[in-house]
Amino acid sequence: MVSALAEGFNHGQLLAPWKHDEELDDAVFRLAATFPMRPLRQQTYRVPGDSMFGFDPNAFVEKLVEETGISHTWEPVPSKTSGSGFSYVWLKGGPRDPVREAKQDARDLLWAVWSKCQPNLSRPSGKHADDAESIAMVFADFVIDNIHLAREFVSVMSGGEGRPQLTILLQLERNAVWGDYFECSVCHRLMREHSDEELTHCQHALPPGTTLYRVRTS
Repeated sequence: MVSALAEGFNHGQLLAPWKHDEELDDAVFRLAATFPMRPLRQQTYRVPGDSMFGFDPNAFVEKLVEETGISHTWEPVPSKTSGSGFSYVWLKGGPRDPVREAKQDARDLLWAVWSKCQPNLSRPSGKHADDAESIAMVFADFVIDNIHLAREFVSVMSGGEGRPQLTILLQLERNAVWGDYFECSVCHRLMREHSDEELTHCQHALPPGTTLYRVRTS
């Protein structure tokens, strides 16, 4: 955190008032020791509005000004993903092969979506030896059910035709949340088969005291 603040943003100007030659004030380290951070997993996607860093650099400087009484004016660091699509970054090596890279992007994206939408199923608990096998089977079902979306994503990423990447991503998220075991309480179709308009319609048509979905038992 301190390294990024001191050198990584705005040519090192964020902490300029608290830097003397190559030394930083102790106040910087005291604040860094308690400032909120969260891990950012690699090989995941970011949609507009997601944080780009594991902490808020602008909030850090604001808090430092408050605690030290030293005034400072700086250019705010963009800390949220912007635009209408989504970013997906991972390290690529070797000669460029658009199709191979697109397939790896698709594999990583499928896991990232599923682990985000099914966090209780995405990793072994350590309590049972067969956890990993069970997780693999459920994830494989998700992949098989959405192979058409994966192929569409590969086509778009490798320069072919298809819908915008964000549209494919949002459909994958919907399918990950509403699986084959969730049925609409109103029309009895699978929840994942509903469009946004149909979900709204069914929500409004709910009988009193019922929920929008129920677990399919057969």
